[in-house]
Amino acid sequence: QMKGDTKLSHEKLNVKELIDTTLKLYDLNIKEKNVVVNNLTSKEDTIWADNVSMALIIRNLFSNALKFIPAQTGVISISFQQSETESTLLIQDNGVGMTEKEVDALMNNNSLNTTTNGTSGEQGHGIGFFLCNFFIEKNGGILECQSVKGEGTTFKIKLSKGKT
Repeated sequence: QMKGDTKLSHEKLNVKELIDTTLKLYDLNIKEKNVVVNNLTSKEDTIWADNVSMALIIRNLFSNALKFIPAQTGVISISFQQSETESTLLIQDNGVGMTEKEVDALMNNNSLNTTTNGTSGEQGHGIGFFLCNFFIEKNGGILECQSVKGEGTTFKIKLSKGKT
């Protein structure tokens, strides 16, 4: 059980820099799998959040997208939307996708005891996703998932606009 008193340090963060840092970390994996990654964020895109936890969240969701897209034909697109009250980071892929039942299990932390293999045999256990959910909530946000089996998945990180 994670403590409920986890303290985060919120600040104005540049979304493009967060994404670029993640992409550098996974550069070799991207090349090995020979997939396309589109960072559609701009240097003007900002969020009000904790830097350390947001980096962890983005790394985990990107890593999962990379894990479940096909080699050679895989595409991951990362984009950003902003309204008057909300900032949304989207991570979309054309991977294996999930059934509604699988999405429900993942979103409700009922998949922690299940091992899922990626398209190149990579293993996933759901622990990173559990941490993503925890830290998104600690940042005052919510995580949404839309997925179609055989077509791909979109994760949306929705945060209050804050002081950006």
